[in-house]
Amino acid sequence: MKVLFKLFVAGLLVLFPVLPLAAQRIGVAWEFNQDGDALGWQAQRSIAEMTCDNGRLCAVASGYNPILAGPAISIDAAEFGFIALRLKSPGSSILQIHWITEQNESGWISVPIQGDTLFHEYQIAVLNRESWRGRIVAINKFVLNAPPSSSFCIDYLRIVAIGARFNLKILPLRTVLKQNELIPLIAVVQNSGDRPSGSYQVELELPDPVELAAGSLIQLRGGLAAQQVDTLRWVMRSAVTGEFDIQTLVFSDATDSATVRLRARFVDRFWTQDRFILSAWGPPEQIEAAYGEYLDAHFNTIASVYPSTEAVHFVGRHDLFSFLDVSHAIKGDIRAPEDRIPPLITDDDLSGLDPIIDSFRSFPSIIGYYITDEPNAKAFSNLAKVVDYLRQRDPQRVAYINLFPTYANEDQLGVSGTDLQARYDEHVRLFMETVKPELLSYDHYNFFVNHRDGDDYFMNLEVIRKYALLYDVPFCNIIQAIGSLAEGGQVWRTLHEGEFRWLAHSSLAYGATCLLYFSWGSGPFGFMNCPERQQVYSAIRQVNSEIMAFAPILMRLESTSVYHLNSRPIGTRALPTDAVVRAASPAIDLLLGMFRDSSGADYVMVMNKDYNAGKTARIQVDPSVNEISLYDLENQAWQSIPINPDGELVAFNAEFLPGGANLYQIGRTTGVVTERGSGNPVDFTLFANYPNPFNPRTTISFSLSQTAKVELAVYNPLGQEIAVLVNGRRPAGEHCVVWNAADAPSGVYVYRLHCGNRAQTGKMLLMR
Repeated sequence: MKVLFKLFVAGLLVLFPVLPLAAQRIGVAWEFNQDGDALGWQAQRSIAEMTCDNGRLCAVASGYNPILAGPAISIDAAEFGFIALRLKSPGSSILQIHWITEQNESGWISVPIQGDTLFHEYQIAVLNRESWRGRIVAINKFVLNAPPSSSFCIDYLRIVAIGARFNLKILPLRTVLKQNELIPLIAVVQNSGDRPSGSYQVELELPDPVELAAGSLIQLRGGLAAQQVDTLRWVMRSAVTGEFDIQTLVFSDATDSATVRLRARFVDRFWTQDRFILSAWGPPEQIEAAYGEYLDAHFNTIASVYPSTEAVHFVGRHDLFSFLDVSHAIKGDIRAPEDRIPPLITDDDLSGLDPIIDSFRSFPSIIGYYITDEPNAKAFSNLAKVVDYLRQRDPQRVAYINLFPTYANEDQLGVSGTDLQARYDEHVRLFMETVKPELLSYDHYNFFVNHRDGDDYFMNLEVIRKYALLYDVPFCNIIQAIGSLAEGGQVWRTLHEGEFRWLAHSSLAYGATCLLYFSWGSGPFGFMNCPERQQVYSAIRQVNSEIMAFAPILMRLESTSVYHLNSRPIGTRALPTDAVVRAASPAIDLLLGMFRDSSGADYVMVMNKDYNAGKTARIQVDPSVNEISLYDLENQAWQSIPINPDGELVAFNAEFLPGGANLYQIGRTTGVVTERGSGNPVDFTLFANYPNPFNPRTTISFSLSQTAKVELAVYNPLGQEIAVLVNGRRPAGEHCVVWNAADAPSGVYVYRLHCGNRAQTGKMLLMR
């Protein structure tokens, strides 16, 4: 009989199969079958006693994070890529295993474990770690986050090879499951073995109150190569609140299967961002002059205040909002700053939050709770408990956690890897999956004195925006305010107005709806404590006035895409040939943030990436554009601007402040063309497909004012034409055509209607 073992990860109950011994090829094994023989394993740290009897190696922790060290071995990493383990460790939640290679390189892997009094079996894949290579010559650290005086026992530890093996994970792409809203749901299937799998079937089981809005409950998939991943997608919705079990099963054949069960909590009370948040990390002191200056600089939020009645009343009297600093009220480790595995946080550790929540529940000026800054990934499990606790006790306030930037190192992030973007992407992914925040925040300080400005600023924005959109949460950028002093002189420089504007407007163009300023010092007037305080204050006041003028418009728009025109920083996307903006003359470096409102109207924020000089440019746009309005920041009103033919395109003139952006509303023709041989114009309109998302059929509609030759085609994400749905003359009126995407993979597709020399496009999402 096959045995299934359970693994709890971030609130998800995941069941992985433990394959029979016959499916494993053993390279090295420590069975501990001889009493008194620890087979070369030794206590390295925080272990009071260690024994080996009854076929088990057992130890008692004398302090936090006990460590065992293994004996010398010699094993080919390419042949044996798993660590099989049977372990009991009450009170522990995370296990780390470190190794050393023949080249004296080190590697490690961290996995969650169950901390009850039972033995559990684990198969830990290490073959996909960059550092698992060459010959492994020692398991030099076996680390548990066991508390002092606790005991743990190892029944066996083996380094093995495994054939095809399915891992299954299921998660909703939302941090809060809201009643009556569409919730994207994905299952990730991975063959983490070393041989290809056969075809397999995936089944989704939903309880009665939860309905399937898109996708098929049963899906048959092809085989997976070793280490290959397949992602399946659905959309669900619940008309009622409550907790329900959602289960996914994967079957390949009689020897392999896996099951995942998700406890989904649908709620009708949750935090919603109803205003742009503009704040600074260093708050002013509670004196009238400091708060008056803060308000005059257009700030509307105090980043955090100590939870005292006096402080909260002071914030409220000045019509400001604030986060309560509750970091001191949580007893457990919620940062893991030294890349250590923290003990699992307990309910008692969280009980200090109760009096704060109860005391300030009725204060409207409090919008959330500040928890911590720049946590290591090893603290994410603890942070998940804090966020969930606050969400259940006070669901309409947000839990605020700020993340590291891209340039943080492996020990700071708690994630390994040599590729900067991939490592940071994994850090943010783990944060979203595990902690489930309702606001995503990070910091990135870009301007230096002693070396060139950061190369990865826009890469950081790309990663944060990606996960904010994926999980449908707002995001916050903490930007640099003033410089810092260090040995040898200033490291980060104090900025001028163009640099402040560049940081703020680039964040807005990427879709940020929260901005905080940070400095390395504070004083009575808050974060602007520097010799150039008046210069800094004047610059920030001006830039903040621009931010808050944009804010009412941007708060109701959805970010759809971001492109770089001309120079393209690493990790970003170049402007495609069919974008609404095509070129700028002269060829200056521009950032384009594309947006859309609830009615489908298009907007574009065009930003000058030169923070030292203003620019004047002629912007060329798609010929379907027949009207452009510029948002006038001074009067906070839309102003129509002239556009003129420019070859095959149309164009308008634009002026930019240093580092500044303009917001435009784009009006498009409905597609007025003239049929060849006829002077009568043809009006045509392409409608949004329905349903969207879809699987596998969707209907695309369009209308014609008179008979005309049209072509309706579908294109994949690479721009390749994969289907022509209409090609010929069609009479006046509305037309519908169905696209059956049964043979197409999941993803975003573009459909384009051509009529004469004009075209209209739409996007649709196939979710299997």
